[in-house]
Amino acid sequence: MTLTTEIAENLPLKDVDPSRMRQVVGNLLSNAIRHTPSGGSIKVAVDASGFTVTDTGEGISPDLQPHVFERFAKGPKSTGSGLGLAIAQDIVRAHSGRIEVSSSPSGTTLTVTLPAG
Repeated sequence: MTLTTEIAENLPLKDVDPSRMRQVVGNLLSNAIRHTPSGGSIKVAVDASGFTVTDTGEGISPDLQPHVFERFAKGPKSTGSGLGLAIAQDIVRAHSGRIEVSSSPSGTTLTVTLPAG
């Protein structure tokens, strides 16, 4: 598995709780690692509006995508608790941000957008 980062220059400071944002990043990376096969890749990109975590895993089924941020929502192959993305969403919302999922059979992207300042 390959992990790459793409971090924009001159990023503005965001008014966030660093430990809570580490928890969000940790949850998203943990999911990506768990669902990306050997030989796959994960990319973390950071820009002025927030960050994305993209993987080349099997993707999230279309019927599960609307529910991924609900507590205990899990796919049939998932070994997790089903809480990670729900917790991530709660933290992002507490920071007046939003988190979105985009997925296909070739991978998933989770996008966190945070307000300026």
